[in-house]
Amino acid sequence: MLMMEHINLEELGMKYASKWIPELIGDEVPVTFIPANDTFTYM
Repeated sequence: MLMMEHINLEELGMKYASKWIPELIGDEVPVTFIPANDTFTYM
């Protein structure tokens, strides 16, 4: 079974976005990247 979850596919983009979003909106709203890691446990 192949399961593609969006978290692993989007996590690097979200990390990158957390760096350039403050440039767009300024420092009024804090932006922090929080890694989600895997949602599944493999046995």
